[in-house]
Amino acid sequence: MNSNLAACLAFVLAQEGGYVDNPNDPGGATNLGITQATLAHWRGHKVTPEDVKALQPAEAGKIYEADYWLPAWCDKLPGGIDLAVFDTAVNMGPRTAVAMLEHAVASTPVFEDRAATGHPVGTPQGGWTESKLLDDLGLVPIPEVIDSYCRRRVAYYAGLIAKNPNLGRFQTGWDARVARVKAHAKALWVATPRVG
Repeated sequence: MNSNLAACLAFVLAQEGGYVDNPNDPGGATNLGITQATLAHWRGHKVTPEDVKALQPAEAGKIYEADYWLPAWCDKLPGGIDLAVFDTAVNMGPRTAVAMLEHAVASTPVFEDRAATGHPVGTPQGGWTESKLLDDLGLVPIPEVIDSYCRRRVAYYAGLIAKNPNLGRFQTGWDARVARVKAHAKALWVATPRVG
């Protein structure tokens, strides 16, 4: 297992914060970023807002690992990329997070050059297998992928706001979170030991 799980989880928990039950939030009662529906699914039965409020970080960590970290392949991703993808998976779902990574890798100069010269590249939106994506990540500068990935996440939010202007009140917070993710991901990349 990727040894960055603890560091990435600590970052996400700090971003998500404690218990809230905002009537404007369709997720309802949330604690440590875990919604009432997510906790009910995890436990296999209905839960109350009080159950959500009592949720402890250890259980939240297990939920994050099983439902977001592993499905988004974060245990296999390079340091820094794992955080960017994990935080996005928590916010947008693992499938969207991985598709965004595929696009970020495909948009690097290495892959734009390969496509222009007729070399095969993965097809975004699910065209890459896990092993293909991991192999291709070995060919590109990770800091460039982090930059591209974070730009795509900001653009994704902008698209949501364009469709629903009422979401505009969240833009400053969303953009600030992406900026923190980008800075922390780059620091994690530098700090992560590399083989070879």
